[in-house]
Amino acid sequence: MMNDTMGKVHFWITFISFNSTFFRDAILGLRGMPRRVAGYTNYNSFADLQPMNQFITYSAFVMAIGQIRS
Repeated sequence: MMNDTMGKVHFWITFISFNSTFFRDAILGLRGMPRRVAGYTNYNSFADLQPMNQFITYSAFVMAIGQIRS
């Protein structure tokens, strides 16, 4: 039998980081950012979206670490 507490921690880490990653991705799409841009910093119209992109990256790393640790 697996540890119940670790299962709950794994669930909440995955749930929060998954929604932080992909819900914000949807917001970026609604704001007009294309999915496949090699260097979005080359475009002035996407410069204001950089903080949200960084947050998405950090959330994805947290999700990956949460999957590995469980």
